[in-house]
Amino acid sequence: MADNLTDTEHGDLSKRGSLTTVNPEWLNTVFQELFSPESGTVVDLGVAANILSHDLLETALSDSDKPKTNDFGYFSFEGIESLREAFADILGKYVYRVPRVASLVSPMVGGMNEEDAKRMVNNPVDANEIVIVNGVTAAIESVAACLADPGDIVMLPAPYYHAFPIDLCKRIHCEIVDFPHTFDGAHPDVDFDKLTKIYEDLCTQQRKPRVLIYTNPHNPTGIIFRPSTTLQLVEWCLQRKVHLVSDEIYALSIFAGHEDAFVSTRSVASSIKDSTLISLIPTYVHTLYGMSKDFCLNGMRVGLVHTSNSALLLSLKAKAIFALTSAHTQRIVGDFLSNQKIVHSFLSTNQRRLAEAYAQVVAKLRDGGVQDIQESRACLFVYCNLFSCSHYRGPKTRLAERGLWLGVLKSAKILIFPGSVLHDPRVGWFRLCFTANPLHITLSAIDKILEFVAQYHTINSSL
Repeated sequence: MADNLTDTEHGDLSKRGSLTTVNPEWLNTVFQELFSPESGTVVDLGVAANILSHDLLETALSDSDKPKTNDFGYFSFEGIESLREAFADILGKYVYRVPRVASLVSPMVGGMNEEDAKRMVNNPVDANEIVIVNGVTAAIESVAACLADPGDIVMLPAPYYHAFPIDLCKRIHCEIVDFPHTFDGAHPDVDFDKLTKIYEDLCTQQRKPRVLIYTNPHNPTGIIFRPSTTLQLVEWCLQRKVHLVSDEIYALSIFAGHEDAFVSTRSVASSIKDSTLISLIPTYVHTLYGMSKDFCLNGMRVGLVHTSNSALLLSLKAKAIFALTSAHTQRIVGDFLSNQKIVHSFLSTNQRRLAEAYAQVVAKLRDGGVQDIQESRACLFVYCNLFSCSHYRGPKTRLAERGLWLGVLKSAKILIFPGSVLHDPRVGWFRLCFTANPLHITLSAIDKILEFVAQYHTINSSL
């Protein structure tokens, strides 16, 4: 597209600069509706934000908000030491927590064999293996840029987070190849046969994938992959020397009552018994985490990469100058995370609120006739098939899915995301974020969505 622009039309930018002005079609539509004065107020059920526990943060952060002298100067690019140490503690105590063996071997939770489960350990986290950046978006781009060259393949299980193509392709020019996973209630699984076939076909074309990104808990579905699946995926990547980047930004947004369902990739990797594979773990297994989801601090822009790969750490530290979080923000977050009593109380209260809100939203959808709702135990979303609504009379095609999305956005003034944007091979699926607004506003918005769904067959020709 940029090649066809004249110097005047693209402001005499470089080709690289011109290409960064080209957004996905869905993003342009969203921006137009959300920020155009002519569009009116839109209820945003699209953004992955959690305001349900903001009241707790106002109290917890109030004592640290005034800048101090140490906030005024430069600091080490990998992040200030006190924050890295606080994150090392949070990762070790919460994110990398190893559940009881009984949970790990339970078919309904872990699905592991007892021998593997007993080998799993929670190793201490070295703060020197953490690099702080301004959000997990920056972490994704930074780690991918360090591990893959332009044109290299990054593999993702589909459906996946709609902004991955921006994070991975827009500036660093990687190529995404997705692979399917099966849907089985709250226990999905990676289709390893298809994953292996896709990988081998790419290798035959001399295009060996460099990176596989594994989001667990999963966006957009809210499912949690069992440790048995994670273990198989870790071994699969290590056997092929593919970097496994575990995106665990929702690790602590687990609904109350299901805390044992999630086990971090790093913890699962500790159960591997093959000595050759064990030696590869530090080089090929990496974790991403941040404050935006579990701690409701999207605006603070704090993310991290945790890796034991010394060469990757060196590269990340060199790149971090382009993605620094302010010293003031780092200190505020570090002070907050260092207060274990407040952190524990916040997480438990937030997990309870997530569970309660999710239950009410699912009940509202089911009462409205939506039959196909992905069973979820984590994250901020309800993932449902609006074509399964008993009141829907329209066609069940990708075109109809797009029309329903645009109709809900432009007519009902509610933003949700369709499966096509999330690269779901199935049609009719939509992601609704149930935590981005006060619950009563979300429930009211769902009423309007269902009303529009029921009328869609009579008005879709005008969209």
